[in-house]
This record gives sequence, C-alpha cells and structure tokens, in this order.
Amino acid sequence: MRIEILKDKIKDLEYKLNHFSDQSIYFRWGIENNREKLKNFKKEYEVIKDKINSTTINSLEREIKQTKQEYDLVEGNGRYQSYRRNSLQNKINYFKDMVETKKKYEKIIF
Repeated sequence: MRIEILKDKIKDLEYKLNHFSDQSIYFRWGIENNREKLKNFKKEYEVIKDKINSTTINSLEREIKQTKQEYDLVEGNGRYQSYRRNSLQNKINYFKDMVETKKKYEKIIF
C-alpha cells in the first residue's frame, strides 16, 4: 500500500539524514535534495492520511465507479486518448489502494 511504502521511505531517509556522515559521498553531495525529498514524502503521506481518515469506503468505491465510467467514455486510439486512459487508470488504482488501506486501518494515526 502506498502509505506504508511512504512511511518506510520517510523512516529510511530520516535515519540517513540523521546519520549522514555514515552515508556515501554521493548522498552527502545531495543532502539538500534529500531533505527536499523527505519534505515531499511527508507532505504526500499527510495528504493520503487525511484523505483516508476523512472518507468512507463507500465514497471511495463511488469514486472508482465514476472514474471507470469516465474511462469507458474515452473514444479513439490517439495519443490524447491514450494519455487520458492512463491518467484515469492511475486514478482508479489510487482509489483501489486507498480502499485497501481503509479496510486495513480504519483511522491512520501513525
């Protein structure tokens, strides 16, 4: 699940930043980029956590259904249609992941 992956990435990157002298020279050269990456991971984690804590499984399933209907309406095989289908499929997968997470954790507090 995306939120668990993010939590692991945050934990790993925080450890590396707190012990940066033990890291490779390449990591140390990119210390500011890694701090920015950590900030972005935390922001994404909070967005997902807030979304999961503030919605129900039913509302997520409705969003999946609505997005699938939108996907089915895309006609043609051009570049735009391909991009649109990919975008909608990613959105469907995102909501499915959120449903799985919501089923596993009613509320996310970690």
